[in-house]
Amino acid sequence: MNHHYVKVIGCLIISFSGYILSFSQTNGPEFLQGFYNLNGLYTQEESKLIPANNLNTLDETDLDTTLTGRITTVHGNEGINKVIVSLYRNGSILQTDTTGSDGRYLFNIVLTGEETIIVPEKNDKHRNGVSTLDLLGIQKHLLGKEVFTAADQYIAADANNSVNVSAIDLIEIRKLILGTYSEFPSNKSWRFVVKQDTLKPWNNNQDISFTDSLPPNSDFYGIKIGDINNSVDPGLAQLHSRESLAPMNLLADPQSYKVDDIIKVPIRISSDQALTGFQFTLAANGMEIIGLLPGAISIGDDDYALFNDQMTVSWFDEDNVALSAGDVLFTIQLRAHEAGDLSNSLSINSSITEAELYVDGEQTFVPELRMDSPDSRGELAILSCSPNPWKDETRVSFYLPQSDQVTYTLTHVNGKRIKSFSENVSAGYQSLILKSSDFAARGMIFLEIRAGKCVAVKKMIVLE
Repeated sequence: MNHHYVKVIGCLIISFSGYILSFSQTNGPEFLQGFYNLNGLYTQEESKLIPANNLNTLDETDLDTTLTGRITTVHGNEGINKVIVSLYRNGSILQTDTTGSDGRYLFNIVLTGEETIIVPEKNDKHRNGVSTLDLLGIQKHLLGKEVFTAADQYIAADANNSVNVSAIDLIEIRKLILGTYSEFPSNKSWRFVVKQDTLKPWNNNQDISFTDSLPPNSDFYGIKIGDINNSVDPGLAQLHSRESLAPMNLLADPQSYKVDDIIKVPIRISSDQALTGFQFTLAANGMEIIGLLPGAISIGDDDYALFNDQMTVSWFDEDNVALSAGDVLFTIQLRAHEAGDLSNSLSINSSITEAELYVDGEQTFVPELRMDSPDSRGELAILSCSPNPWKDETRVSFYLPQSDQVTYTLTHVNGKRIKSFSENVSAGYQSLILKSSDFAARGMIFLEIRAGKCVAVKKMIVLE
């Protein structure tokens, strides 16, 4: 006996009659037909749907139903990549899917009348979108200077998952920025809530449940914990480079030292600024960093973390600090484990904490440490190479006394030329990004910068 069933899902009609399964649109022509053989029921794509021994019991609930949804940021409606979406039934995971860069997920399910729950989750790259600017925003909110204006800011600021925003959240986020934490100990990197017209700071639905029909809304908002200024990259595959930001120099006096010397290095601002804050990693090769002493800014023990020959720093002032060129921001205390000089040992990089400097609110620059030798101001000079040794990329800072055509040449220690290129460069303090992907040579190499008759050379080590 032939059976005939019809199921309507939106504009899609699914019907089964005898041995033929067909699909058609209510607003268009039939576009797919299946067929039956001794093994069971197949579509034209050879995708098995119903075993042969179950055909006599075929019911409309045996047909797969497509459930789809999208997971986006609250602001900008950007799809969030690599969200793991799970379907739960009877306390167990029924299916999982992972979103792509568009934030979409899709399931083919059979509706059985049992409760099914959609739960999204993402817990990676906790530092994505989190910076000292977020600390500044939270501090202003707590002080009542600039209270949050959006519900998702409260959720993002609640780093310790206490359903409240407090100074403890500031501490948790600062530890993440400084590298003391690799992830939030009491929270995941993302919080998901059911998409709705009006979000609440707390008590939003975080999952969607349904039984014998698809839910009317299967979309979610994703909120990055710690990121209150919406700087997160929702499609991020790896932490992005800061090379698009303009550099700003911090200055130090050149010093030589011997083994076991205790050195104090004042760090100065290079120009008049209304300083809002900064964060970076300071590397001191062959040295031990003892700590920081405050200068024109009030910097304390909670604003930095020590990791042997590296130090991470995160500082801000919600009122800005008016500084003049040459003002000492702070002084670094170091102990030398080997003889050397600061131009080769001390540098600012992003190996742990991303290097950023903020002026007059949220104008963002990349801080660079430059040895301010008086002799370097009247002639071509390479001031720093940070980091060095380096693996993927390094930034070379140099001084050009007058505008000129500059030629850069990389030479291996064996004398073989690696590459050479030229560009017109304006007078003043400049920087050059070198990437190891642009050449094959590794080990000790020399960078020559030539402008007219002036030449400066810097030794560097490129790691495998």
